[in-house]
Amino acid sequence: MKSRSRAKPGTKPGTKLGAKPAAKAAARVAAKPRAGAREAAKPKTGGARGKERPEKAGPVRRPSEREAAQHFVRGLLIRGEAARARRGKLPPGATHEIVEEPEEEELPKLRRRRFSLA
Repeated sequence: MKSRSRAKPGTKPGTKLGAKPAAKAAARVAAKPRAGAREAAKPKTGGARGKERPEKAGPVRRPSEREAAQHFVRGLLIRGEAARARRGKLPPGATHEIVEEPEEEELPKLRRRRFSLA
């Protein structure tokens, strides 16, 4: 038969014997400095090592719709999600069919063929 150890009266299981939860909470609260006191104690600097942050260069450049489409097609090709249909069927894992492949370094034209409703 297993014997169960019982905690000392007035303590929670898993705490040190004799330490009461209310006393621990009071000690934690007393140890934390208040937010206002901390801000007044430390002078504000511009960042790490006292350096100021550089000004932002300007607005973030957004890719054009054409660049975004090219990036999407490249990703499909790299991940193997675009393939030519064989006998009218796409291989497993492919979601887009390569409809037209250009002769130069252009990207192929794709068409979405397999859908997932999940």
